[in-house]
Amino acid sequence: MTFDLKAIKDVSVEILSGIDVLCIGHFNVLHPGHFRFINFAASKGSQLGILLKGDQEFKESEKQYYFPAPDRAEALSQISIISHIFIRGEKTIEECLFLIKPKFFVLGHEFERDRTAEINLMIERAEALGIQVIFHSGDRNLNFSARFEEGQAVVSQQDMANQAFMRACARRNIDLDSVAKAMSGFGSIKTLVIGDLIVDEFISSEPLGLSSEAPVVVVKEIEKRQYIGGAGVVASHVASMGANCHFLSVSGDDDQRQFAIQKLSEYNVQAEIVVDKNRPTTFKTRYMAGNQKLFRVSRLMDTDINVELEDQLIQKIEELGPSLDNIIVSDFVYGVITDRVLAKLVEVSAQHNIRIFGDLQCSSQVGNVLKFQNFDMIFPTEKEARIAINNKDDGLEFVSKTVFERSHCNNLIIKLGANGLIAYSKKESGFIESEHFPALSVNPVDVSGAGDSVLAAISTAITSGINMLDAVAFGCIAASCSVEVLGNFPVGSDRAKMRMEVLKKCVIK
Repeated sequence: MTFDLKAIKDVSVEILSGIDVLCIGHFNVLHPGHFRFINFAASKGSQLGILLKGDQEFKESEKQYYFPAPDRAEALSQISIISHIFIRGEKTIEECLFLIKPKFFVLGHEFERDRTAEINLMIERAEALGIQVIFHSGDRNLNFSARFEEGQAVVSQQDMANQAFMRACARRNIDLDSVAKAMSGFGSIKTLVIGDLIVDEFISSEPLGLSSEAPVVVVKEIEKRQYIGGAGVVASHVASMGANCHFLSVSGDDDQRQFAIQKLSEYNVQAEIVVDKNRPTTFKTRYMAGNQKLFRVSRLMDTDINVELEDQLIQKIEELGPSLDNIIVSDFVYGVITDRVLAKLVEVSAQHNIRIFGDLQCSSQVGNVLKFQNFDMIFPTEKEARIAINNKDDGLEFVSKTVFERSHCNNLIIKLGANGLIAYSKKESGFIESEHFPALSVNPVDVSGAGDSVLAAISTAITSGINMLDAVAFGCIAASCSVEVLGNFPVGSDRAKMRMEVLKKCVIK
């Protein structure tokens, strides 16, 4: 790849005449949303140029949050489909467009609708020069989590994933030794986890083939195992990491309730599970062939709990409030976190100055993470964020910041599955800073509980006094431990520290 960091005024005509697609931006912290956008732009021509905002273009109050232009350019240079990178000099956008004269000028989809005066002027100048302006944010289904060469060994992929994660840590001066030492303070934290209790069952089976009577897959059942799931496993993670955890939920009066109470006790969780005789304990059965999930059967009732049960939960929240350091709301939208219960949680949090964290999962349910207003941190997936603001087309950065603003949260985690996560935090100046942390596990066994471990780890770490980005790094490490085993096993401090020791030996290239 040709790489040119010279200002526009110093670039030769020969170089400029070869650029047929141009994008513009600051590209401060590269994340999957940028890769999608760049991939689309590159598909429109043979040579893609990036016009990078120079350091002088940022407000004085914001400069501290941006990496120097040469560093941002160096990061972009690692993307092979970019032909040239130009740090904008003293020339205007109009002058840059006139000099480069690309065939296409690609902007994020959100700029087609929400145009500032600056964007309008930019578009007018481009069109006046005969440059076609395209609004597109790329294919959000593209997976850039493991851009490795075909046939590359898994161990090599894992080493590359470790390096990518450690580069993110180095970029933000995150010291894993300091994080490990700070974990000793988890024991003083008193946490309330509240939400939907789920019992997960995994049935190991042997595929026998297709039935001769109908085109149905036939399997032979071999073994059954049950695990705590839902908000219950979040509480189990918190307790296993060393914090004092109280768990509040609702269940049916059945065998699954007894199993859950026993397992929570084993994990040192103080559980108070209110009985609703009109509903079963949510029970999800997954049929497995090896590590491959064949299908899932769920037994549940997702209507809101009645007023009597709400009153019992509210009374308990009020009793626990004065002794708590944080509240974690794990809402699977099965009826426990009603409007009344949520309002009481917010009220108690404000009354006693308690940190409050929220995760709402609506992969197969109907929910909106924006119900969590003014939380310390919320944890939607990209899909959940898009559902919340009814936006399927705009760029990931725009969607994330819109959720941030509409939820009025202090911090935001956007979970990207195999692409890791992006952490957003608002500074005192009002600037929203972000950092992308890539996923650490390239060959996960079971990803179903990754989000629960992230929620528990980050919430606990922040409450202990660890700064936000250090806490997010700890959350990523906890998630990597979680996905390496089948079923929901709580991630304890020892496992997380062992993973840190491996990462510390990683040589960043």
